[in-house]
Amino acid sequence: MDSNGNNFVNFAEFKKAIFDFRMSNEFTEPQLLAMFNSFDRNRDGKLSAEEFLSQLRGEMNDYRRDLVERVFIILDKSATGYVAI
Repeated sequence: MDSNGNNFVNFAEFKKAIFDFRMSNEFTEPQLLAMFNSFDRNRDGKLSAEEFLSQLRGEMNDYRRDLVERVFIILDKSATGYVAI
């Protein structure tokens, strides 16, 4: 997702990742922005790994759990239960 290698993900990179994961038709632009903003806790317009992970930790509602599971399945290309970074 971090196409420019700066260790952060901006909205364009986030949107591209959603497109690459073939989930782009499931979300509108405002929904994608809302999703991105929910991860961007310090509102600096970019996601750090810590911001991303902090939103995935803890109790998740059914919508968030389903989203994480769908993304994980796509990222787990070898179907091992692990994602290579």
